[in-house]
Amino acid sequence: MSEGYFAYIKRIVVPSLLVLAFALPALSQPRTDRKERKHEGAEHVIDTYWNALFTPERYSRALDEIARMPDEMDGKKASSLMAATRWEGIGPLAVRMSPTINFHGRIRAIRWYNNPLTGNLETFLGASSGGVWKDNFALVARVWSSLGDNLPNPSVGALLVDPGEPNTMWVGTGDWRRYGGAGLFKTTNRGGTWTRARITTADVLPFAITGLEYGATRSTMYMSSWNGFFRSTDGGESWSQRILGSSGANVGIYNMVVDRQHPDTIYLSGGFARGFFKSTNGGSSFTTINNGIDLRRMGTTAPIAISQSSPNILYIAADDSSGGTGRIYKSTDGGDNWNPTPAPLPYCAAGQSFHAHAIAVSPVDPNKVYVGSVGFIRSADGGATWTWRESGHSDITHIAFHPTDPNFVYVLSDGGIFVHTDASNTVRNNGEVFVPSAPIQAYALESAWSNQKVLVSGTQDNGTLITERGGEQSEMWRSIGGCDGANTIAVHPLNPDLIFFNSWCGPSNPRLRTRTMGRSGNEDISRGLSEIYYTPIRMNKAGTNYLFTITRTQLFLSKDEGESWLGATGAATDFGADEAPRSMIV
Repeated sequence: MSEGYFAYIKRIVVPSLLVLAFALPALSQPRTDRKERKHEGAEHVIDTYWNALFTPERYSRALDEIARMPDEMDGKKASSLMAATRWEGIGPLAVRMSPTINFHGRIRAIRWYNNPLTGNLETFLGASSGGVWKDNFALVARVWSSLGDNLPNPSVGALLVDPGEPNTMWVGTGDWRRYGGAGLFKTTNRGGTWTRARITTADVLPFAITGLEYGATRSTMYMSSWNGFFRSTDGGESWSQRILGSSGANVGIYNMVVDRQHPDTIYLSGGFARGFFKSTNGGSSFTTINNGIDLRRMGTTAPIAISQSSPNILYIAADDSSGGTGRIYKSTDGGDNWNPTPAPLPYCAAGQSFHAHAIAVSPVDPNKVYVGSVGFIRSADGGATWTWRESGHSDITHIAFHPTDPNFVYVLSDGGIFVHTDASNTVRNNGEVFVPSAPIQAYALESAWSNQKVLVSGTQDNGTLITERGGEQSEMWRSIGGCDGANTIAVHPLNPDLIFFNSWCGPSNPRLRTRTMGRSGNEDISRGLSEIYYTPIRMNKAGTNYLFTITRTQLFLSKDEGESWLGATGAATDFGADEAPRSMIV
């Protein structure tokens, strides 16, 4: 089975789990006997993870110990321990939205490889939480297969295929600000086995690798990550961190581009408005190239792109940290100087650049530029004017041109991979690039007690999906709600046709909804509630109609299936977080 079918947590909020254990009649009775407890252990672990406090040596040792645990647990061998356990992937898989559009989960990386043994142009994809996928172009009906079943971490942020060894591939794990990785991995047998590269710099732990490139030869390799820039001069056997700029600061890198005409020239975009960097000696040293750029208004990410046909021309897509329209910067002298391009329409990031942001220049036309985030725009005149384009799905993570036909632009996003036709401004992803077996990112799974073949899953930016066949046929999953499906689902214990769920369509449209199967449409049941972003919702499984939800400040009960809500008195009124707790148990 391919790893990553269900990614349950989008990001950690403390407290991430709230256990509510009380009797229903006691909703109005204050608790006076509970002692306040501090969860130093849990908070310390979370801080350690997100702030990268582990040293690489300790982290690598921990991963090795985890890998050995099944063999050593209770003195039993893994083969005997797992002999009676068999896991089967049941989805949710792609959701057909139209005859030409299918949604199938967040994709972060794409590579092509012209296989000299078969003469086929092969495509490789890296999923944010679903591993690595490869197509078989030789077949009439395009078939995709997973290469990441044995990958220790299914979160993929970067790919690199060895141009001289068709079975060798490098995978950088972790997704920028979303899912922690486990480092850099290499396979020499098309994913049969993976080995982790040892990076021994004392204060470095590359949780999220954002880019992998070759230098002038296959011996020289570049890697950008949340924890800075790394270089290998021995084909990936060893890696060293390189200092950026004169200050010697360690800068998280959002993206990296290499001048393929002069592969010793590297450009880096620092995250969190840390600036931009250039090396002309293969990464031995870097200088800052911020002249003309207002870093004070720079958002979380600002990807950089190069024209490979005219490598002195570069572009930067910058979201506005103050909530403005953002801007596109252009350089015609290799990054020495930058000028903002005219922006006659609202910028397409809309405050989502921390999550998804991409820019790309046509490999044959330095004036043709695409920028994507929530929306998708194009300039055909070097940034003088911009027009909206069709992308298939919002939250664009990467843009790439087909290696032999630049009229086809591949748009990677939270909805999967889409092919945009430049000449006609049309988009599709069925057939040529549809990945029917690639997993959608799922936050949560809920089943009905009275009919456990009814499964409901909230997915990341692909709505709420349901199957009534227990996953026997994964293609039978269908949508009952759009936007961000969140991790808040409840199925009535005695009536599996009645489903309660949360959807998030933006700050102005968070909703708790109910769906009665067999009827069209959903009913909004969030009346009287506020601050319901990712709000947990649970039903008493004793068979009553009692429905519970919780906001950032209060617990609520409904006795009429969401028609009205009663705020609990005597319960906690502040859970110490900016948002509502993500889970609760009733």
